[in-house]
Amino acid sequence: MSAAFPRVARQVPSKRLFSTERPLRQAHSSLAQELQGIFRPSMGVKSQKADWGKMVAKRAQTFGIYATGMTCILGWPWACQWALDGHIH
Repeated sequence: MSAAFPRVARQVPSKRLFSTERPLRQAHSSLAQELQGIFRPSMGVKSQKADWGKMVAKRAQTFGIYATGMTCILGWPWACQWALDGHIH
């Protein structure tokens, strides 16, 4: 190789089709900016008291829907046996 090769190689612009360095650096900086607000203590914000009435009502509604659905899904063979008992030969 000639001594001029490194000089010529530096003059030719590199055309990278894909670089992982730049997107990773951008993601890291944007993540750091998002996390800056998380670790600061919030001033003047007080926690709310639990609303037990709403929570119990929501759980009761969920249980009612869940119990009905599970009864339908798991109970249909028993219901068919009971309804058709002795009627099919």
